[in-house]
Amino acid sequence: MSDRLAGALSRTTVRLLLALVLIVSVATAGAWAADLVGSQTPAETASPTATSAAAATTPGASPSGQADGSDIGFKLNGAGGRNIVKITNKTDNRLIVRGRVDFNRIPGADRIAPVNAAIAIGSCVGCQTYAVALQINLYQRGASVVAPQNAAVAANGGCSHCVTVARAVQYSIPVDDIATVPNDVRALAEALDKELKGIEGVYDTSTFNVYQANSRINTVVSEFKTLANGLLDQYRVETVADSPSPSPGASASSPAIDPNATDTPQDSACPAASSAPSASPDASSPAPDCAARSPGADSSSPAPTASEPAASASP
Repeated sequence: MSDRLAGALSRTTVRLLLALVLIVSVATAGAWAADLVGSQTPAETASPTATSAAAATTPGASPSGQADGSDIGFKLNGAGGRNIVKITNKTDNRLIVRGRVDFNRIPGADRIAPVNAAIAIGSCVGCQTYAVALQINLYQRGASVVAPQNAAVAANGGCSHCVTVARAVQYSIPVDDIATVPNDVRALAEALDKELKGIEGVYDTSTFNVYQANSRINTVVSEFKTLANGLLDQYRVETVADSPSPSPGASASSPAIDPNATDTPQDSACPAASSAPSASPDASSPAPDCAARSPGADSSSPAPTASEPAASASP
């Protein structure tokens, strides 16, 4: 009797233990399942959406340090440099020549849109003004849109016997590797820089005139005809007989330019007469006295042609 009772108790104990183990197992499995579900939810929340991922990887999404050109009527919606040259001449009987050479390497981009503009304003008696913006752009071949913007504006206000000229020369050249500058492009940049340094300054209009200054730039441009496919060249001249209102150019599609933009500072003042080498191509001649002599008194300074009459030095 006692043996049967002990056996029954043993079987009951075993069943209870098995039931307890089963309960614990089920509870543990539920906890694991809850933990698993809970760990997946934050991961899904942290994952970026398709929209945000696209924004993060879109080229050009990072802020650009380039100006948008809005101060001269340009909207720079693509990659490229910005070269704006402006002069206001208020000195009677003087020619002021000012300019800048801008060289840009533009990496791969869908839209290439560098900006280049020259603004010349005369407000004096018997004066001449020459503003020249020179820009060379190397861009990665394959861009879907290539839209360089180039303009020149010349205007006179309160002027008598004035000649005011603006010249904007812009080259946009596709290359396979922007890290390598083609030899002809390098030579072009050096030639433009040399000529600009040779003519930039302030001069007596009786010894050097605006048309002679422009012919020096013409000489360089004509020497590099192989690069003409990428050339945009704007030339504007205003005299006292012309309208004093700024003109954006002959084309209706030319961008408007604000003549109230800040004047471009001269890179280097024209030196006084001394024994120092001249900035002109004739390095052996003395530096010009800007108030009395023309720059580089050599064959590279041709006289005005019939189509480019010299302005009078007096009212």
